[in-house]
Amino acid sequence: MVPYGHHSYIAKRVPRVLAEPGTVALTTKLPWTIMLMIVVAAYFAGRLMRDRLPANPTRAALVVLWLLAPFFLVYLVLRDPDFDMGHVFSTDLPIFLAYAVGGAALLSWLTRPSTGETGRIVAVLVLVAGFCTFLTPMRQVVRLDMLLLAVFALAAPTFAGGPRARRRYIFGWLGVLGVMSWLITSINTPSTVTVPGGFFIGGFSITLFVAVIALVISFPLGIALALARTSSMPIFRQLATGFIEVVRGVPLITVLIFFSIMVPLFLPRGMHLGEVAAVVIGYVLFSSAYLAENVRGGLQSVTRGQHEAAEAVGMTTAQKTVFIVLPQALRVSIPPLVGHCIGVFKETSLLAIIGVFDLLYIGRIVIPGQTEFMGSTRESLLFVSVIYWIFAYQMSKASQRLERRTGLGER
Repeated sequence: MVPYGHHSYIAKRVPRVLAEPGTVALTTKLPWTIMLMIVVAAYFAGRLMRDRLPANPTRAALVVLWLLAPFFLVYLVLRDPDFDMGHVFSTDLPIFLAYAVGGAALLSWLTRPSTGETGRIVAVLVLVAGFCTFLTPMRQVVRLDMLLLAVFALAAPTFAGGPRARRRYIFGWLGVLGVMSWLITSINTPSTVTVPGGFFIGGFSITLFVAVIALVISFPLGIALALARTSSMPIFRQLATGFIEVVRGVPLITVLIFFSIMVPLFLPRGMHLGEVAAVVIGYVLFSSAYLAENVRGGLQSVTRGQHEAAEAVGMTTAQKTVFIVLPQALRVSIPPLVGHCIGVFKETSLLAIIGVFDLLYIGRIVIPGQTEFMGSTRESLLFVSVIYWIFAYQMSKASQRLERRTGLGER
């Protein structure tokens, strides 16, 4: 048994040729040399960007790249999708251009201060149209793009303002639409990597993948839930409170079993939910509920005077939340947020219970089951525990550095 599967890389219209066996040094020297050169080049490029480019745009670009890096590495580098360029140019690209142009025109009109209540009615109609797409046979990308457009349309009146703010909002729509369209196309494209299991990565890769994706997606969702729970609008407050209390009242392993076993039973005919996708959804929902409570504690620490001062200078609700309330709330919430991140990373070990080949499953079942490593269960588990401790310790030290940098507990 091979822990990570027999990976075979198949090129289009080229017969597969098995690589000649060789030592580890001979087969890994070139790849590791290339990766080391890329790391060194990225370091010097980063220093050059830091010294030559403006601080705020560079920092924003780096944050966006860090957020996109896990998706790029997993779905493009590791999965290596076999894109059908004819289908991309004939179907996927026209759909993207239609939503890009039509959505930009709609948002340009909705963000005008003179639109008024008519814009809100149109945004609600777009949301209804987005839900109606799930009742008719239609491509998945069309449905998701329509829902994304509805979200941007509903938020458009909040960002209404001058020409510069409107342009930034429209560019944000184009960027998010492009990333989501690329992800949908990559995920729905067959992979050139063939493995015996149901997913193309395993071991520590799947552990890191689930933890990173869960944290990246649950962080904005948790902030939105925290804002909704502290909102003065009853419907949002009650929905957020109900979701948080229900999810927090259920053990994580129950959530994982529900999404991996029960949810596929209720899906329409022909629709399949992968095992890894199911557990990622479970982790995202579970993590967002706990993260929302951590952020809510930070929101409650912001005094009423801060809200009144922001309103006195003419800030909108979105500006007050983004520039005044959230920075103070997140600064106070750094310790519990980092503790939550450490907990999510360690809780990925529950994947072994439902049969996903994560780091713990490889160390506890697969490796001790091989002839060369019979009876090495304790050694394997010790190695796995050291890996978990290293990452948890590094996150804890990063939290301490961030606390010192922001002056948390000093003023």
